[in-house]
Amino acid sequence: MATQKRVINLDWYDNVGIVLKVQSGVFYTSQVAGYACLHPEVEGVFYPLRVEPGKAELFSLQQRFRGPWSHIDEADADFIDGVLLKNGHNNLSVDRAKLDESYEAWVHLVVTTGVEDISGFGDCEAVLVWPNSD
Repeated sequence: MATQKRVINLDWYDNVGIVLKVQSGVFYTSQVAGYACLHPEVEGVFYPLRVEPGKAELFSLQQRFRGPWSHIDEADADFIDGVLLKNGHNNLSVDRAKLDESYEAWVHLVVTTGVEDISGFGDCEAVLVWPNSD
């Protein structure tokens, strides 16, 4: 009997989170890249990011990335790193080697040990997700 691919669509999720890239048998997707409406997938486990009360930096992602988008660039990566750092996520940073695969609402990250409430993953990769602007 063939096993059906397990996919969770994050289009419904209205906040910011990460998909830790680990073998889980579950794939995550979301509509990304503004009006380009791409639907990439990644295997892993989903973790909603903590947003500090009164801080709007994570929601500023939606304000910066509007309309048709190709991949992000260095300036976008610097902005995202700053947003993460301002919210206390100093163990998450944009993966500069994967800028060509990173878009509005779908950004590849490097995760170092010590992320709050996450243990046993060591250093790994992830994808930062938030609601698409379109």
